[in-house]
Amino acid sequence: MNAEINRLLSLINYAQEVMSSRNRAITDVSDHGNFFLSEDDALTLNGIQISRGNTDRENIDDEWLRVVKPPAEESVPQPSSPLLVPWLQLNDSPDESPKLAEKVPSSVVRTLEQDLADPLSVAELREGNGTDDWCYLQNYPLKQELEREFSNYSKTTWNSWAIREKNRRRAVKIYKSLFTLYQQLGGSLAEHQMELIWGIGMATYLNNDQIVKYPVISQVMDLSFDDKSGAAVIRPRN
Repeated sequence: MNAEINRLLSLINYAQEVMSSRNRAITDVSDHGNFFLSEDDALTLNGIQISRGNTDRENIDDEWLRVVKPPAEESVPQPSSPLLVPWLQLNDSPDESPKLAEKVPSSVVRTLEQDLADPLSVAELREGNGTDDWCYLQNYPLKQELEREFSNYSKTTWNSWAIREKNRRRAVKIYKSLFTLYQQLGGSLAEHQMELIWGIGMATYLNNDQIVKYPVISQVMDLSFDDKSGAAVIRPRN
């Protein structure tokens, strides 16, 4: 009997802990786990439109936020320099910078020779194209020119793509989060009733050695998706 009572008490304690964690007061608005988007983040991303008053689009007055459907992934651009192509190592991630290979097959270098118009350059290539079947960067006669081409590509072409792609991927993450939230608000995924809230103004104060950061005014919002464009649209609930 004691064992059964102990198991029952343990179950009750467990249920109380679960309920306590679910009802835990949130002191920082960013701690809401389902979805959070600050105005600062929204203003830095392409494809996120915050209503600024009258526009040419119909029925915009009741739209507070519109997140357009993000475009497809843009492939990392290839260099225009034939000299750079065989040496360049690229990654699909905009967080990983390109780099030069330490070596390339000598056959690739010999193929490149045929495209070079400068006889002196061809002679230099033949003289220093490395040992065995590899051409090593440290011994490459055109190393300085190659590094200049690489620096120009990295600072211009690749960097411009990386900025666009980082922006696009952040927008994709927000768009997908809104779609998941849309399903949760519809009741298909959520365990408990949920609401989408737009906070206006931010109050920050110290309460019992704990910083509290929460909106001054809260407005309940409705989330929908445009049937034609696929954009996520957020409007205040009437």
